Amino acid sequence: MTYDCSCDYDPPSVFSSKMVKARKQHRCDECRRRISAGERYSYVFGVWDGYANSFHICANCEEIRSFVSINIPCFCWAYGNMLEDAREAVEAAYMRARDEVRGLAFGYGRLLVKAERAKRAAA
Repeated sequence: MTYDCSCDYDPPSVFSSKMVKARKQHRCDECRRRISAGERYSYVFGVWDGYANSFHICANCEEIRSFVSINIPCFCWAYGNMLEDAREAVEAAYMRARDEVRGLAFGYGRLLVKAERAKRAAA
């Protein structure tokens, strides 16, 4: 399977990402799940097109992003829309080479179920 990779966005001019432990409650900017105090999450800060923004990403969404990034050579995604971008990337890979990526679709599905269960438990 071959990929033609071309992401149509400019990278941020300033970027910082780190895993931190929540001191207070936050909301995941991807799945909208509550991130409780004491829970580890990814804090991202960047400046895109001159506008500063920060994101709080739960561990489950980070795991989905990492899984798709590792398994799809050209995974273009945007903060706040990563879950939709991941779904589209997995579907596109599945449509291109169904037999080669059955494990990808299954693994992705397992991570979605895990994230949904965590979301229900946090509600």
